[in-house]
Amino acid sequence: MVVLCVSVRESLARNMETESSMTRLSSGPGLWLRCGWLVAVVAGLGLRAAPSAPWHHGDSPFRATFEITSQPNHDKAGTAVSVPVCGLGAEDGSDLMAFDQDGQQLAILPLGKGAANEAIALVRALPRSKTLYIYFGSGIKSPVHKTAFLPSLLCTVRTLPEGDVNNWKQVKERLDDSKLVGTVFVDTIDQAYNPVDSTDPAFLVFDGYLRIPKAGPYTYMMATDDAGYLFIDDKLVLERNGRHWANDAARGECQVEVNLTAGLHQIRLVLADFGGGLTAVLARWIDGKNKYVLKPQDFGQPGHAEFKQVETRHRDEANPLFWTKNTSYINYEGAQYTEVELGTYDGKEAEYAFRDGLQAEGKTVRRILCGTRSMPVRVTRKRTTAQGVVPISEVPPEAFSLKNGNQFKQYAALMLSGNLGDLDPSTLKGYINFLNYRELNEDAVPLYEALVAHRDLPGPERLDALLGLARAAARSVPDKSGPAYDKAEELARGSAAWGDVAREYVEFLLYRTKDFAEAEKLLARMQRGAPKDKQTMLRGLQLDLLILQGKADEAKPVLDELLGARELGAQQRFAAVQSNALRQRFYDLMKDDFLIDAREVLYQWMDIAPVDRLHGTLPLARARYWQRLGWLDGALAELDGAMLMDPLLPNLPEVELQRGMILREAGQTKQANEVFQKIAKEYPNHPAAQEAKGAMK
Repeated sequence: MVVLCVSVRESLARNMETESSMTRLSSGPGLWLRCGWLVAVVAGLGLRAAPSAPWHHGDSPFRATFEITSQPNHDKAGTAVSVPVCGLGAEDGSDLMAFDQDGQQLAILPLGKGAANEAIALVRALPRSKTLYIYFGSGIKSPVHKTAFLPSLLCTVRTLPEGDVNNWKQVKERLDDSKLVGTVFVDTIDQAYNPVDSTDPAFLVFDGYLRIPKAGPYTYMMATDDAGYLFIDDKLVLERNGRHWANDAARGECQVEVNLTAGLHQIRLVLADFGGGLTAVLARWIDGKNKYVLKPQDFGQPGHAEFKQVETRHRDEANPLFWTKNTSYINYEGAQYTEVELGTYDGKEAEYAFRDGLQAEGKTVRRILCGTRSMPVRVTRKRTTAQGVVPISEVPPEAFSLKNGNQFKQYAALMLSGNLGDLDPSTLKGYINFLNYRELNEDAVPLYEALVAHRDLPGPERLDALLGLARAAARSVPDKSGPAYDKAEELARGSAAWGDVAREYVEFLLYRTKDFAEAEKLLARMQRGAPKDKQTMLRGLQLDLLILQGKADEAKPVLDELLGARELGAQQRFAAVQSNALRQRFYDLMKDDFLIDAREVLYQWMDIAPVDRLHGTLPLARARYWQRLGWLDGALAELDGAMLMDPLLPNLPEVELQRGMILREAGQTKQANEVFQKIAKEYPNHPAAQEAKGAMK
């Protein structure tokens, strides 16, 4: 109400000139009464309050408001501001105009591209200045008063191009060829991370002024990871070449004594970070036991101003200026996934278009980014578009865990919530990798479909995507799985991967869809020109086809042929030892849910020891595998086929028990209990009997 009263007062004072004291607004209790009446009238008319402050620079469509919170420690330091220009103002801050609450234009020194879509600058505030209005977007270069400022301590991040960096001359050549990432205000040189984003390797260049209270010798020490170079008054005083750990200099191995006069002295520290850990520390050395990192008061420091809001010149104009935030992250096998949030500063809805194709709209949006590279984004409201990047900070947000079911689901839901068909292959593959933390995750099906729809996907990547789609869809949507297997088998023909792809496809046709006719056609195609090392595999698949069709008489000669292919004696004993090891490995992988690897081990076991089909151990393992995939009919068919070939299997109680478990999982409770009762009755002393009794309960 106070703001509205003052605005009304100012408006009436401009437009109502009357000598009558009854119509003139004045101070005192009567003012508040009249203001209360005016508020009611204005509210009743549905009118909006006037802006809280006049617009001082008519050519600028946007302004950011800052409240001064502290003063500089010397008269040319200025007050630091970081303005969220988001592409609607000059990235380097060259169009920034500064005014205070009294409308007084202030001297300003743009310092370039900041972090998170900002431009940074120093403003020469007046003693009475409390509020700073920084205008931008006009395209008019601001008048720069360079002599009014001695820039405060800055950290500039630049890329580190490839090339030799063995000494200062080479480092300077790389630095001259580098590209600017961004610049931020810092209050000391004690940095352990990239303060702009996750660019790595990188140069970090610190520029500012030392404050020397009295003339004399000063000893400084430098600790860097990796190379570091210290300049005072443009003179190189410390040089640390090559790769280093920061603690290599903890005892003062890199120090120098410098005679300095009282006052301000220009300082520059250049850090070349070659990747991995990063450290840049400048400290004062007294002796081996007395040393300290330089404190903020040891440097020229600016005043500080707190950012409040961003406004447009007219309230009905579009304002798509936006903020970004890293809210959580998950690391999986060296890949980083970061949950980010974006929103407009005025809290109104906008449209968001990311470089990787994702589009969204709302007051705020959340999504998952793969990797550590910044993501370009455009934010649009009406016909006005802001642009910038969503940076991934080296300072980690809250850590989430893949083992936390709710957190995994939260990430998966965000990945699947967007327009998947527009995402680029890199993001799709990153999302698929994440979801496959849970192997054969059905949630990955739409991601695989979007990936294979990209026409320019390289052949090997397309094959992997088709197989991933076929496997993930097989449990619940086999109608999608079949065509994917078919395309994968066609794509793999003539390659080293063809045999395994075709084998997997045949198993899908036999044990998931029971399409025996299509399986027979595929087997016939596989047999034409198949190499010798694939013959055992082909005979095994032919045997499966005959058994599942109930053709025991035709299956037995094929089984005999399989067994006869193995030589007796030492080689057979070797196969038995190998099969035991493979069986243990298979069950270990199944226990840990590594289903793809378990299948590969199963293939090796089948090829090395086909005799285990007669023992019942191999059919039992295969049935458990099909059951884990959700192919319950196929699992039952595997066990029924084993008993068809040998009604007196050595492990018959275990086979029957597994049949009962599968029937119960399939919802056939009555049939399952009949199997459990049979086991308890016919094998009362077998361990399977106790499990069967427990299962019935």
